[in-house]
Amino acid sequence: MVQTHKLTYQYDGNNQFSFPDLSCASGEILLILGKSGIGKSTLLNLLGGLMPSRSGEILIDDTKISDLSLSKLDKFRGSNIGIVFQKPHFISSISVIENLLLTQKLAKVGVDKNVCLQILEDLGIAKKANAKISNLSEGEKQRVSIARAIVNKPKLILADEPTSALDDENCQKVVDLLNQQAKKIGAALMIVTHDKRLKDIIDNQIILS
Repeated sequence: MVQTHKLTYQYDGNNQFSFPDLSCASGEILLILGKSGIGKSTLLNLLGGLMPSRSGEILIDDTKISDLSLSKLDKFRGSNIGIVFQKPHFISSISVIENLLLTQKLAKVGVDKNVCLQILEDLGIAKKANAKISNLSEGEKQRVSIARAIVNKPKLILADEPTSALDDENCQKVVDLLNQQAKKIGAALMIVTHDKRLKDIIDNQIILS
């Protein structure tokens, strides 16, 4: 379960964002919509523990992340939060499987190659396990990004604009993949986007204004 309460953030003493209270249970999906500049990326960074809030609280599986020290927050994020960034960041010089194994190692949750291979199989890219990231198509990189987000079986999966550059068919496929994988590991899934097509795909939604 993920919950927020009276969450705010302020940039440089001027631009302040106040966010509505959010709640997303394990195995559920929440769509967070809003136009550019409304604070979607800020909210995602707050939920992911990448930035500290100005006020309010974020609870992930009953842990108030603002109470954690930086070192404990890093450890908590590694094992409890998976993020699918709009522009994936990998170590391009190593293989797909090596990137996933590194994600496990950095989170200190135990390195298990079979788990990584099974996730790649589920996502339809097992044959690319030993390929270099730099040799993948954009669609394949996106699937690897999803694999990396779920490899440590997080409590929360955050997806930042995962469909904005996709056509309608692939938009539906990516949402389905995210939803299927979140349900498989019992994670709450939050998708942050300005892509209005998702309004017709995901019923549980909130619009930032």
